Amino acid sequence: MVRPFSSVATLLFINTDHVKPEEMRSYKDLLNPKWRGKISTEDPTTTGAGANMAARFYTQAGEEFVKTLYIDQKPTPTRERRQMSDWLARGTQPICLNCREDDVRPLVKDGFKILEIFELGGLPGTTNGSPWLLSLANKAPHPKAAQVFANWILSKEGLEIYARGYGSATLRTDVNESYLNPGNLPKAGVKYFDDTDWKWIVTGRHESREKVWKLLKAR
Repeated sequence: MVRPFSSVATLLFINTDHVKPEEMRSYKDLLNPKWRGKISTEDPTTTGAGANMAARFYTQAGEEFVKTLYIDQKPTPTRERRQMSDWLARGTQPICLNCREDDVRPLVKDGFKILEIFELGGLPGTTNGSPWLLSLANKAPHPKAAQVFANWILSKEGLEIYARGYGSATLRTDVNESYLNPGNLPKAGVKYFDDTDWKWIVTGRHESREKVWKLLKAR
């Protein structure tokens, strides 16, 4: 197993025609009654990005924060990720917790006033290994071909091409990352919450996710 990427993950997106950047400085700003019904999220009651983010919030900010955000604030859940970016652009839900950067990027190019937020005061920034980890099957039909591909995609050339297209920071030190959004680049000396950490994935995330599901079912 190889992890070639480590980028600062997007925390949320806002439509600045409806939400001013100064209104979103602390993670507790998400609980402002002004935003009730104005937040979209991928469905947190099923496995996926919505539940994973809720689990992170539960671990980092606590049960009461999750209860207030996911119940009292009445966010709009969906299992269709493109629907969230559409809501974000239209301003019907001008705060998006789980929009994908590759869905939002074309909207920004089209002139929509959308701001990507990587961290909020009081909540550590998060890194992850998106877009992929690499593994090799031990009984691949063409093991040498798989080996050639793995060696190339992990090379400077391969990773730089992929990272440039997707927009993720790599763990190589010789890749030119000047084309990336500065917010995606981990800062030296900053301690991030690693969403791809092995212990978090196999134990912590599962346990926190179960607690979130129990909390949401009880509402």
